[in-house]
Amino acid sequence: MLAAGSSLRADDAAGMLAGRALESLLKSHPPRVETRVFLGETVPENLTGEIKRFKPSHLVILDAADFGAEPGSISLIEPETLTHNPTATTHALPYSVFAGYLRSFIRCDIFILGIQPGSNEFGKPVSDSVLSAADEAASAVADALGRQA
Repeated sequence: MLAAGSSLRADDAAGMLAGRALESLLKSHPPRVETRVFLGETVPENLTGEIKRFKPSHLVILDAADFGAEPGSISLIEPETLTHNPTATTHALPYSVFAGYLRSFIRCDIFILGIQPGSNEFGKPVSDSVLSAADEAASAVADALGRQA
């Protein structure tokens, strides 16, 4: 898992909130498969070296993504379908390029679990709908990993 986003920009924090919630869930109920949560903040591309060393078979990117839905909606997105950055913030590398780069080194399926933001205004709090969606996304990923009860 790779969490991305800015805690300074309201709902853009969605991916980081989901990533931290997922870390907590996996500590209390370890998954049946080897898993690592990378916290990329606003520069997830800085973690490519660590991700390559870990050699995941799958990489799910948790991030805010504007796909035109109601705030707090969740969608699974293939990076190649994006020709631009899905978030309202500016990661240095679009996810389509990021995924291609990683795949040139490791064989891995890469998906974005996007949470629709309402506001990305600097200094504003995260909306209730996005807070709930981040927890929901973390729980769904933990369940998919087969966490032990």
